[in-house]
Amino acid sequence: SAASDVYKRQMYTCTQQGYLCTRIDFCFNVANYLARIAIALWLPNYILYFGISILFNTGANLVVAARYKKDFPELHEVKVTLRDFKDLGIFHDLKYYLVHRLSNTIYGSSDTIVTSRMAGSAMTANLGNYTTVSDSATNIGNKIMDSFAAAIGNIVYDKSATANAHDKQVFWGLDLFSYFFGSFVATAYLCLFQPFISLWMGSDRLLPLGFVIVFSLNEYVGWNHRMLGSYRAVLGHFEQDQWFMISSATVNLLLSFVLFPVFDITGALIATVVAHCIMWAGRIVVVFRRYMQGSMGHYLCMQGLHLVTLAVCLGGTWALCEAVPLDGWLGLVPRAVIVCVVPN
Repeated sequence: SAASDVYKRQMYTCTQQGYLCTRIDFCFNVANYLARIAIALWLPNYILYFGISILFNTGANLVVAARYKKDFPELHEVKVTLRDFKDLGIFHDLKYYLVHRLSNTIYGSSDTIVTSRMAGSAMTANLGNYTTVSDSATNIGNKIMDSFAAAIGNIVYDKSATANAHDKQVFWGLDLFSYFFGSFVATAYLCLFQPFISLWMGSDRLLPLGFVIVFSLNEYVGWNHRMLGSYRAVLGHFEQDQWFMISSATVNLLLSFVLFPVFDITGALIATVVAHCIMWAGRIVVVFRRYMQGSMGHYLCMQGLHLVTLAVCLGGTWALCEAVPLDGWLGLVPRAVIVCVVPN
């Protein structure tokens, strides 16, 4: 079943062997794309074209399942009753977790909803050009950041309920890495997004520079507290910040409708940044209440310092990139080199 396949993959994630599933998926994805190309060229059939993906996805899951039995022979299925779920408190946790997921879904789709409602399909399509690129970059970033999740879970639950001196040092190290990653991503978007979209889709498809600036800030907020979010995820107790999540979704939707008439699509994105910060605040509350006790003041001071260094990083790199003439795709190369070198 699908749930069983997810569980098997989660076991590899928890034991920090997720790369094994990635290898299997990669091989089947390559075969899937080759098969779809062949079907499109020689057997143009829509049903077969899309149905072949189901076949290869099933094949990947079967290979993972076979590998799972070999790697975890000590694990076997047992009968689980409704009473077991109640004793573990799963229904209690699931209720609040679903609130989180629903709020996150509303938060993530607000920009598209508001843009399509108030600006029409043309603006929505232009927004889609940007989100398509950012989604691809996010998938790559997730591969990097998700690899820390199992280690963070082990750190939190291997010892006591609260962090000792060494665990706090690890937290600050991961948080600093998250800042470095976030500031680099934000700088890359600010300096490369407009030139890339212009070369790819044409200058008539560009959104305002103000949109890109706010978009970069939103990406910074997300990646900068990504490690904090991982700590928050493994700590559970989703009831403690459920109202932050609900407020985030509500504020994003309502504030978008208020700001869109004033600032156009940039206004909708400003609302997203505000809502994202509310979500971030909820995660701060949980982590520093349940794990990093007594360290919230230091965290807030560090975030203030990070904002200052971020502004210097963004401004300095932007100035250097703007000094480079953009002459076709080759003109994008020196800008990319500047973005890779200067912030890092």
